Amino acid sequence: SSYFTDPDGDDMNYTNVQYINITPAINNVTKVVNISADYDWHGVGWVMFTAHDPFGLSVDSNNITLIVNKVPEWTTIPVQEWQEDIVHTINLSNYSSDYDNDDLNYTVTSVENITITLDNDTTIITLIPDDNWYGVRYINFTAYDWNDSAVSNQVTLNVTSVNDNPE
Repeated sequence: SSYFTDPDGDDMNYTNVQYINITPAINNVTKVVNISADYDWHGVGWVMFTAHDPFGLSVDSNNITLIVNKVPEWTTIPVQEWQEDIVHTINLSNYSSDYDNDDLNYTVTSVENITITLDNDTTIITLIPDDNWYGVRYINFTAYDWNDSAVSNQVTLNVTSVNDNPE
């Protein structure tokens, strides 16, 4: 272990103090610990480990602080369909959320023939097709909280044709 040493060079085993919502699993062969949190829990937690030598002596670690953050989530964004020469908007907050209520920021992939602007303050995406252009494009959005990110489904943008006046 790089956190505990025994001056006699004895092989040590480890235990932990169990905390609410956090579960450490220690492998005393590999000296590796895996830590998991309850599925619907987020926040700050602590864990403490104890090293034991074969002769009954032991030492405790400091409390180790763990911050558990949930990844932002998306619901499926449906096909977005509108007519050429019309501006279309999508409110991303209608399709994204953060379990622990962190503020989200967004990015979006770019596509040909459609100018995309994003206002992270309002969470509104504005889609402006080129003049007289119609067709199908595909984009993805990414939501970020302070620590994690998640990508939306691939969203179909379908700009439909309209009969233009003769010139």
